Amino acid sequence: MIDKLELRIPFKDDLVIFSPDRSSGVLPSFDRYILNDGLETKSIRSSDESGGIISTYETHSYESLASSYSGVAFCISSKGNGGYPFPHVMLKSSPAKILQGHNVFGSENPKTGFLEMIAILLDKYPTVFNDLDIMNSELMQIDCTYHSRFETQHLAEQCIKALSTTSNGQIKGRGNYETSVYWNSAGGNYSKSGSHIVRVAYLKLPEVLKEIEELKKIKDKKNFSNLDPEFKKRTLIRLDSLNSVKDYCIGMVRFEGRIKARKLRDCGIPTNMVKFIKYCSDRKESTIQDLWHLAFDKIFEAFEGLTIMKTDDKTILETIDSKLITVSSTGRINRRRAAAARGFYFELKSMGYDFVKRNTAPRTFYDRFNSLLECGLNKAFIQSIENNSENVVPLIREISINFGTQAPSSYKEPSLRVAAGMDVFTGSFIDNKPPIHNLRLV
Repeated sequence: MIDKLELRIPFKDDLVIFSPDRSSGVLPSFDRYILNDGLETKSIRSSDESGGIISTYETHSYESLASSYSGVAFCISSKGNGGYPFPHVMLKSSPAKILQGHNVFGSENPKTGFLEMIAILLDKYPTVFNDLDIMNSELMQIDCTYHSRFETQHLAEQCIKALSTTSNGQIKGRGNYETSVYWNSAGGNYSKSGSHIVRVAYLKLPEVLKEIEELKKIKDKKNFSNLDPEFKKRTLIRLDSLNSVKDYCIGMVRFEGRIKARKLRDCGIPTNMVKFIKYCSDRKESTIQDLWHLAFDKIFEAFEGLTIMKTDDKTILETIDSKLITVSSTGRINRRRAAAARGFYFELKSMGYDFVKRNTAPRTFYDRFNSLLECGLNKAFIQSIENNSENVVPLIREISINFGTQAPSSYKEPSLRVAAGMDVFTGSFIDNKPPIHNLRLV
């Protein structure tokens, strides 16, 4: 699926003041966007020769353009930057989030995401939109994401721990955390990594649960009923959307390739967004899957030899406590049997069944052995806890990326929302139909 699109859209040439050699350009003023669209900007002020204060430069900071669900990051650069010294707009978003409220699963079609993003811009800032050269929108980065599913969340966590040691040639694992691993990126700050592909593996469940918790805090605020109605609506819709997919995230490890424009060009793939969409539609193969393979095939080669532990100590200890901690009729909590069983379990793990049996009084040994049986551990497992070969499995055997089962069987790709009912000339161009030069609501 496409997890993120990052676009750079230039302003039309007739609005730009170019340098004599046309090596750079500047947008002379934000005034029409401030007056017509309500755009908010900041002025950079300095002192002139007489000591007076003058406004020398206006800037626009990133803001979020609201959609039915999530937002689109938006910023105007009035004189470009070192890599592109011309005025332009930057748009960044997860197509899945703005179309369906979550990015647990989504589409491989770049067209719907692109049209929805520019329609959201049109809805918020129509004057800005009409001054942009939409047909020359440039794809600066695309995130291609697919997941592997493990039997339990514990195994997914073990996978991340194992991956933190993985590298292959110049592809180095960096910025590792409890729930994620980055390759060729220092702590996720891949903008400064110099790499044209950044690879990330991460647990999806903690991310979704964190978002749900944040939305619940907003919902539970005392002044929630007094907030903007549209904001309240989006909050509740997004909360419902995330709650509906949180269980689907259990045991999920996502592998995300963040591919920049330079790499696309090196592979002969057009970065003009309209041409990129046509390129994807003309190919029989999935371009998004091919880009993912470009990012991860070498990493997967390095998985050979890595192992993970299938035993989940945390779950076993929680089961021991739930089975063996008792409460008397007077409310007194008795943890004696649970504490003894816990200690016995770790003795077996560290010293082995035979050693513990030889060095423990028979009555004590069998009392504690039966306590573990009472907690649901089978006899064969208890006798081989120390060197249980079935408990150590190759990581490569557990990781399976099935491109055909990346979403529930009932999943239907989302339709355009903000862009629905709009006469989008870019869509006509993409389909090789005569262009309609005015984008309007119908």
